[in-house]
Amino acid sequence: ALQALVPGCEVAAPLPWPEQPYQEPGRAVPAPRALRFEQPLQRDWRVSSYSALVAGLGHGTPRREPASEPQPGEAPEPRLDAFGFPRGARPGTLLHSLFEGLDFTRAAGDSLSAWIASRLEGVKLTADWQAEPWLPVLVEWVGQVLDAELAPGLRLRQLAPGRCLPELEFFLPLAPLAAPRLNALLAQHDPLSAAAAPLAFARVQGMLKGFMDLVFEHQGRFYVLDYKSNHLGDAPACYGREALVEAMLQHRYDVQYQLYSLALHRYLASRVPDYDYERHFGGVFYLFLRGMQAGTAAAVYAARPRRAHIEALDRLFAGQEAVATSQGVSPC
Repeated sequence: ALQALVPGCEVAAPLPWPEQPYQEPGRAVPAPRALRFEQPLQRDWRVSSYSALVAGLGHGTPRREPASEPQPGEAPEPRLDAFGFPRGARPGTLLHSLFEGLDFTRAAGDSLSAWIASRLEGVKLTADWQAEPWLPVLVEWVGQVLDAELAPGLRLRQLAPGRCLPELEFFLPLAPLAAPRLNALLAQHDPLSAAAAPLAFARVQGMLKGFMDLVFEHQGRFYVLDYKSNHLGDAPACYGREALVEAMLQHRYDVQYQLYSLALHRYLASRVPDYDYERHFGGVFYLFLRGMQAGTAAAVYAARPRRAHIEALDRLFAGQEAVATSQGVSPC
């Protein structure tokens, strides 16, 4: 095509084709060698959680009241009540789901029964699980929880949906943190933490993630609430104050509610224009569901970390030195 353009063109002329195409002057090429990375890797930046911080603890079996033993040759009778409800992760998840999204103010009668029945559809808690016999048990049980006293004049049934945030997720920035520093701060501020086994997690930094079962507002104060399905015994007496303290210690729930308190403190500071910890932070409630009874505060563990405690924890997470103060948790 180019040759056809040459005749009659004054500026175009064919050039002889080179005998050999151009080749770059030769130069020595070293034998290929894989590069080696010889810098240290920072393996402690990650997303952590309360569960990860307490993972190294050995949780013992809570002390329980002796239960009646079946006579020889006698098959134990299945208990269709809160104490006989199946135990483990799946039953615990189911119990949480019964309260998540439930309108506490309207949860009664057929409405409550229909709500629970919808949550039981397709659920298989054990190999021989049958949902039908448990429906009336769960309706009665949830009603007992809703009418139990969290504090004088405060019951779940009073809380309208607009005052509740279920399953509130949070991420807390976490500066490099070692277990001894956190142990020292918690033990300094919380008598429950001082009596607990020390945490033994590896040094960590990054983010700390969690979900609060329920955050709610009551009379201008905000609270954290956590549902616990722990089986502490087969009678209401097994869920007294001493048993609750023992369960809190064994599972280090004190660490959990302190982390939740810090998360709620930071959340409120970013949402409430005139936020003040003393005026707006109400405390935490841990509901040991199996032992709760309407009209009483049985099986409810309540606490309110003091401001100095949460502020010291805030500084520790930010990589600042914690300031020594007096003990910082008071029971609600």
